[in-house]
Amino acid sequence: MLIKDFARLVGVSEDTVINWEMRGRKPSQQSREKLTETLRRVFGKELGW
Repeated sequence: MLIKDFARLVGVSEDTVINWEMRGRKPSQQSREKLTETLRRVFGKELGW
């Protein structure tokens, strides 16, 4: 999955994802909640969650 696609799913900018991935920035509480929701929705189906 491309960064732009992941950012769109989570509802943040591409720069935000790059900051998390490459610059060691930590997501805010709100972003962590969005990340959790998105990962469960996207990968939960594949993993049977």
